[in-house]
Amino acid sequence: VTTNLMGAYKPLDYFKWAKEMDIVSWDCYPSYNTPWSEVALTHDLMRGLKDKPFLLMEQTPSQQNWQPYNSLKKPGQMRAQSYQSIAHGADSVLFFQLRQSVGGCEKFHGAVISHAGTENTRVFREVSALGAELKSLGDEILGAENRSQVGIIFDWENYWALEASVGPTRDLRYFEEIKYYYTYFYENNISVDLIPTDADFSKYKLVLAPVLYLTKKE
Repeated sequence: VTTNLMGAYKPLDYFKWAKEMDIVSWDCYPSYNTPWSEVALTHDLMRGLKDKPFLLMEQTPSQQNWQPYNSLKKPGQMRAQSYQSIAHGADSVLFFQLRQSVGGCEKFHGAVISHAGTENTRVFREVSALGAELKSLGDEILGAENRSQVGIIFDWENYWALEASVGPTRDLRYFEEIKYYYTYFYENNISVDLIPTDADFSKYKLVLAPVLYLTKKE
């Protein structure tokens, strides 16, 4: 049992959802200007939901259609993003969509098989090449663990409570604070786990709790 989650989606406490899921899967759709550190953070958050590998359920091989500005991925970018997801705990690299719709609201969303309807496109060749590379790896890295010595607490109830409060400043945003701390470790090539408040802290040398102003009795 799974469902495709959406990173740091604010309305739902994914740590609670993960308890009811056999495996975590999610849709990775960064904007054209999303920092790679933020993409890595969301991969780590998805891995942290069950402290296990996850499935990359959706990504586009070329461009999206529903953001304000939808740029075509540069040559090699899809491959790099796919390997980034694997490095951060993905056991799969899947795409939406296989064949580009000819009608409907997602007709401009990219696909492995574009409106051209042939394999003679750069995107098709890049997906095929990635598939061949992953096939050559076999099952060697499936189920691989990411062992981090740093944990950053991500708590949805704090997310809600902080942003539903009045003050102290409109500039204090929960996810932005998490990203601020995470980026330091990303830029210094230090692996990080995103963990809940009830995680086992003993395996970490350092645990950070950004803006954890709401605490529970236990």
